[in-house]
Amino acid sequence: MILLDDGKNSPADQAGLEAEGAMANLPTTSLYRKRITELLRVGVSPREMYRAGQEDGCQPELVNLTDILFFLRDKRLGRMSVIQESNSHAIFKIYDCVCCELGTEHNCHYMAGFLAGALRVTGRPDTVKVREVSCGGGPGCDCVFEAHW
Repeated sequence: MILLDDGKNSPADQAGLEAEGAMANLPTTSLYRKRITELLRVGVSPREMYRAGQEDGCQPELVNLTDILFFLRDKRLGRMSVIQESNSHAIFKIYDCVCCELGTEHNCHYMAGFLAGALRVTGRPDTVKVREVSCGGGPGCDCVFEAHW
């Protein structure tokens, strides 16, 4: 179904249109996958992989956790769910993690960095750090990340 922004949409449809419009200016899926693949090809360190993800996660259009959820899904980087959130930390589960899919088994540093960058632009302190606590280790598997600030 194609929705037009004619003011006659349901609130849910309107929210979808707004989210779609906000995400229209973000880089395409293939750019993220190409970047991860290139970083793997040249053999960057885990720290450099984290920094690259952090830079890519700093999208000004991301204003809350819901935006991050939809961004990851729409760009086919993974499907995220929030396991736990508090004033000082959050735990996320990423289903079908792009890092595992592309062969970075047991070191999804790019995704950890991406989440850190995205959390910063959504209002978390600059001290936010994200680490992977459980890696699915292959295509179709799930990873768990813990963020602290």
